[in-house]
Amino acid sequence: MTLNKSPAFILNVLGWQPDNIASQLKKVDDHTLVLHWTAEVSPAVALNILSTPIASIVDEKLVAPNAKDNDFGNGWLKMHSAGSGAFKMRVYQPHQAIVLEANDSSPTGAPKLKASSSRTCQTRPPAAC
Repeated sequence: MTLNKSPAFILNVLGWQPDNIASQLKKVDDHTLVLHWTAEVSPAVALNILSTPIASIVDEKLVAPNAKDNDFGNGWLKMHSAGSGAFKMRVYQPHQAIVLEANDSSPTGAPKLKASSSRTCQTRPPAAC
């Protein structure tokens, strides 16, 4: 949000702006974050916004050493994982493939599925009728 880069504008729907975002988030402990927003939005809208990648919470200890030119590690995060979700990114090849592996240190515990992969396959247009 403070980088004010696209698609951060999505968070504006909650009333969050670069100049007020710090007052809208409060870390309670290592596993709890309290969020406030001033906009009158439905729970469904709030949950949809908060579940987008732009609203991801990342581990500052992993990201900060990789910050370049005051980007808060944004460039590094395009190809690396630093979240606390059930999976972490092991391989990412833009427009080609992604391999996720179980995150054993996830607060909810490691998932039963050890890994998942997805590849983009080019398909030929259907034959002319």
